[in-house]
Amino acid sequence: MPRATQIKVVGEVGGTGNATVVTAGTRVPLSATSIPCNRVIVHAAGGLVCVGDSDVVYAAATRKGVLLLKTQREVFYVKNVSDLYIDARDDGTLVSFYYEVI
Repeated sequence: MPRATQIKVVGEVGGTGNATVVTAGTRVPLSATSIPCNRVIVHAAGGLVCVGDSDVVYAAATRKGVLLLKTQREVFYVKNVSDLYIDARDDGTLVSFYYEVI
């Protein structure tokens, strides 16, 4: 599965990262590795994206997940960053995220 992910740890309470949907219509995990957390704030930095679990779909006819417009952000209460996936309308769409352990 094509993906581009970067993670930066900030202290022991959280970190930041970004993920790119290389090919529209192909879901990508926010992180390829397990990162325990309590919540993740996802920011649609590069365009229209859907955020959800491993079944997330951007396509309007079968859409699953939370739709974020460019510059919108949403908080997701999950136990691991890798539990969240993204799909996008356009190739190369970027999201950034911040995760916390609270």
